[in-house]
Amino acid sequence: GETTAAITANGDLYCWGDNTYGTGGIGPSVRYQETPVKVLSDVRSIFIRGGTSYAILDNGDLYAWG
Repeated sequence: GETTAAITANGDLYCWGDNTYGTGGIGPSVRYQETPVKVLSDVRSIFIRGGTSYAILDNGDLYAWG
């Protein structure tokens, strides 16, 4: 029941797994996503904790969801 995320070499963020609280960033209608879905581009880092996801983009912008 965990959310998983990966950042590709070109900075694309993909999420999959548990999306019960919107942690995967793929909309409220999907509770569990088996295959990776692109969520953001130009991502420098990602942190997922307690049903919330945070991403910092290359330009310094912070995004949070879940």
